[in-house]
Amino acid sequence: MSTLRRRIYCGSKGLLPSGYEQLEYLRGNGTQYIDTGVALKSNSQIKLIAIDFTTNSAFGVDTPNGQYVIAASGNDMYYRLFSDTGTMVAKTTGKHTYSFLGEKGYYDGSLVYTGGTPTDSTLNLYLFARNISGSATYFGHGNISLFEIDNHKFIPCRRKSDNELGMYETVSGSFLTNQGTGSFIAGPRVGGVNS
Repeated sequence: MSTLRRRIYCGSKGLLPSGYEQLEYLRGNGTQYIDTGVALKSNSQIKLIAIDFTTNSAFGVDTPNGQYVIAASGNDMYYRLFSDTGTMVAKTTGKHTYSFLGEKGYYDGSLVYTGGTPTDSTLNLYLFARNISGSATYFGHGNISLFEIDNHKFIPCRRKSDNELGMYETVSGSFLTNQGTGSFIAGPRVGGVNS
């Protein structure tokens, strides 16, 4: 017998169960990360909405064929797909959309990068860090508002029962929390300010 869960609509970003409140973003300060539980496929489609990402990895994984990463480096955002040299895109303040569709990288909808031929990975993609052989490295500083890979959507939120911060993954219905140290910082609640 299945249990019907009451869901609430949370803006244009998706659905969350009633025990969660959607946040405009989660902020990592260089010690936190989330294991998405999702490994990249050669035809993966990725979308990241980030605000003022200042250093290191917004997301990433190292594969036997090289890196798959979007990271902040100095005044630029760095796209790299597998063994090629990658490309830099001038970083500006505010909210921006970074995406990969196969071997092509986009910044706010404009093609900025064409990388090597994608291959499947056996390692999970990490948010706020890069997964190198199962270890989190290159921890990022910045805010993530939304992350999607294929049909998986990761929504920043707070679990109301204990105020735990994390990302709610809509396919499995999992609440993913910090696997690193320290604590994420909550952005404002969607539809109002934090209480």
